[in-house]
Amino acid sequence: MSDGHISIIFSLVLSLILSLAKIARDSKITTFQSYYTFHFALFFFIFSVGNVVTTLVAQSIIENNILTKDPNSIALKGPLWIWYTFIGVFGFEFLIQKINVTFLDHGLLSINDWIKDAKANAVAATLEKTAEGLASEEIKLALELHQQLAHDHGKLHTIVRHIIGEKLYSNALLEIQGQPNISIELALANVAASVDKLKVRAVLKSKQQKKPDSST
Repeated sequence: MSDGHISIIFSLVLSLILSLAKIARDSKITTFQSYYTFHFALFFFIFSVGNVVTTLVAQSIIENNILTKDPNSIALKGPLWIWYTFIGVFGFEFLIQKINVTFLDHGLLSINDWIKDAKANAVAATLEKTAEGLASEEIKLALELHQQLAHDHGKLHTIVRHIIGEKLYSNALLEIQGQPNISIELALANVAASVDKLKVRAVLKSKQQKKPDSST
């Protein structure tokens, strides 16, 4: 495989790493599953295309201007694909600040603006996906807590009161009781899961550990 082909592969790999790092920095989200959205794919596509193009430009400049004059140039020690990739990927960060696309003598969005917009959409999608994941986790915990204590509503009330505190429990109960056609216990379990998922998990884990003992 030629240095040019290797440099393109590594340019794509670096583009992916840098794309993930940019989204992680801006979103403050550390779960990688939340990054994989359509908007992230679009951001990565735009970013990687730019990096690959500048990598090819770097390759052309090095081969036509440096290697033709001095094939053993000290400035290019090591595999050439490293230089192509390094100059191409990190040079692109500089170039996007300077390049603007024009059409019929009217300035359009610069490449930098395209990438910023794509990144902003990717960050928003990451935050939305994370929020959806947290909400679905809360619902799952609430359903499990309600199911395990379906036979003992008094104990469920006691556990929820302990998790969320007396004041919040009283306010939540008052609000829930004013709504028709709603399961009070399930609603309380949902409140507990939204307030403190760790405590709800601990309760569920302790009850699961007690099951073998109760069956003996």
